[in-house]
Amino acid sequence: MKKAKKNYIIAGDFNAISPQDSYNKKKMLRGFNSLPWTDTETSKWIVEDLLKVEEIKGVLSNGLIDTYKQVKNEQFYTLPTKLNGSNTNSSLRVDYIFCSKNLKVKNSGIIKTSDTEKASDHYPIYSILEI
Repeated sequence: MKKAKKNYIIAGDFNAISPQDSYNKKKMLRGFNSLPWTDTETSKWIVEDLLKVEEIKGVLSNGLIDTYKQVKNEQFYTLPTKLNGSNTNSSLRVDYIFCSKNLKVKNSGIIKTSDTEKASDHYPIYSILEI
């Protein structure tokens, strides 16, 4: 990222939360404790690690723009969809599209439809950029 000069995009499932979003630690713990593959100690470790926000902080510190936050003030999650149930206590925004500052973000969002509720455990995201 430090060597890239212009017109670059980094996108994907980062399995990390952003320092630009806010989360309730107690709610997250309730959500992770309800998952069949975690126990109390594992849930605590996962939540504490996520709340460090190191990964996304590192991306942003390299001058990249979070395209979703560039155009949206509200916080929505990309995980989970209804595919794995309806418990949203462990809802997180972990999918991102980042771009270099010289690209103009025209729009960005999370696609939530009846089809995306059952297509994956993550909602798809999009960004419309102008070069």
